[in-house]
Amino acid sequence: MTEFQKRTFDIFRQLNAIPRPSHHEERVADFLCDYARGLELEYERDAQNCVVIRKPASPGCEGAETIVLLNHMDMVAVGDGSRPFDPLHDGVEAYIEDGWMKARGTSLGADNGIGLSMALAVLACEDLVHGPLEVLTTTNEEDGMSGAASMSPDFIKGRRVINLDSEDYDTITVGAAGAYLQKATFAFCPAPSIASAASPAEQVASPAEQAASPAEQAASPAEQAASPAEQVASSTPIQEAPPAMAATPAPGGAVFFEISISGGLGGHSGVDIGKGRANAIRLLAELLCACAGELSVASIDGGSANASIPSSCRAVIGVSPEEAEGFEARLRAEFSVMRERFSDGAGLKLEVRAAGGGTEVRTAGDGTEVRTAGDDAGHFPVLAGRGLLQLITSLPCGVIRMHETLPGTVMTSNNIGVISTVDGSIGISCHTRSFSDEEMVGAAEGISKLFRDAGAGVEVLMNTPGWQENPDSGFLALTDATFRDVLGFSPRKVAMHFVLEAGYYVQKFPGIQIACIGPRIVEPHSTSERVELQTVRDICAVLIELLARLAAAGPGAGREDQ
Repeated sequence: MTEFQKRTFDIFRQLNAIPRPSHHEERVADFLCDYARGLELEYERDAQNCVVIRKPASPGCEGAETIVLLNHMDMVAVGDGSRPFDPLHDGVEAYIEDGWMKARGTSLGADNGIGLSMALAVLACEDLVHGPLEVLTTTNEEDGMSGAASMSPDFIKGRRVINLDSEDYDTITVGAAGAYLQKATFAFCPAPSIASAASPAEQVASPAEQAASPAEQAASPAEQAASPAEQVASSTPIQEAPPAMAATPAPGGAVFFEISISGGLGGHSGVDIGKGRANAIRLLAELLCACAGELSVASIDGGSANASIPSSCRAVIGVSPEEAEGFEARLRAEFSVMRERFSDGAGLKLEVRAAGGGTEVRTAGDGTEVRTAGDDAGHFPVLAGRGLLQLITSLPCGVIRMHETLPGTVMTSNNIGVISTVDGSIGISCHTRSFSDEEMVGAAEGISKLFRDAGAGVEVLMNTPGWQENPDSGFLALTDATFRDVLGFSPRKVAMHFVLEAGYYVQKFPGIQIACIGPRIVEPHSTSERVELQTVRDICAVLIELLARLAAAGPGAGREDQ
């Protein structure tokens, strides 16, 4: 192992000692600034905690074009429940097994921590050949891209970007889907203890009763107040105050059950969305609707990150005494059939138990501990009814459409990422992706209409455009040639069904060109995340050689006219 590779892995261990979930990057931003000061390098930190560190060219390369090494500092921090894990306070415990680095009971953070570690190693190594460098590290890439969206147009000077945020070792990513992230919030009033009129949540029609499908309900481009391109370009969150909604009363003498689904593989809601895996939130809603008529929802919590396929979901549900008889048997029989639809169905587990009185303690989707007080008879405050569960089943979930010209590539998808019950409200997030900005906005607006029609307030957290690099650019040709000479193969040029910050950069920085490379990372955004060590060493070698070739090419390296 070379000194550069050793330094890369050492920096990654330091990063994984720092809790760095999205929206909470202050400590890792402090680490980056301290790192720059320790190397006596110029750095800048903006209001979003994005950090750029500038390193002068190596001797003799001062006239070369500035190269940007791009990464993000946040990670999707999830745990499998095998040990206590607080994403805000606990680091990642990594270990090596059979040539792979993994984490004990949590996600690893190789996305994008290993790429960031490579970039920081470049800053520390004095024997490398390179032109002027800007190591740019952004915040909240995984849950809104607010760092990139808010970045000042003069934050970086370079226009050739090596993005180290790829997960496919044998590819150069030259395009990425756009993404639209929204959260619906249903705010409820306390429910009476006797039957009353149906609440707005109960009045939500079933999928068959909807006048139009989500895609059909989406307004056409001509009907939009602004064009899809204009909507995508907007980075200002849209917030509506959620309306108060009368909660659904539990039927007299209702029997409450705690029902949970777990054991799904989960995964990245872009990379893994086409693999046929179960979305535990959607599956639990379908199961409950199939097995009972009248339902009272006291709480429902599932998923741990908006950008991940939820692997588990749990609800406290009340049913009438008549439906309670044989309810568990019906659930188990229906579950055994439903699980067969999914590629990870063999690992799915269903747990059913009586929910007693007293105080129920659970963990909400955002990781906070929530206590719900039940009475001595085993009843819980009820927030919603069957209508809410039917709404969940009516939401698009998984692949909406496959790409017509790229075999095996998902064109448009939607993921129900997190549902959480907190302080008398229920929040649901949906993450829509597409290579077509128009199609993405249309699908997302259709979903938003379903939420609003049901009485929810809707907040748009992210509306990021897609990105497509010129596959014939001189910059990509130089990157391709470096792979061939260093590793002996020509990488595939691919467009991926995940969102990258490149969509913002092509808007903010005219003339920018981006090549996205990285080691092999499997199952990102999940507790099965792992990175293959040999591919890390290989990409380190490619990066060092590519920087040297860009420096030798002089000003304008990699431009189309070269």
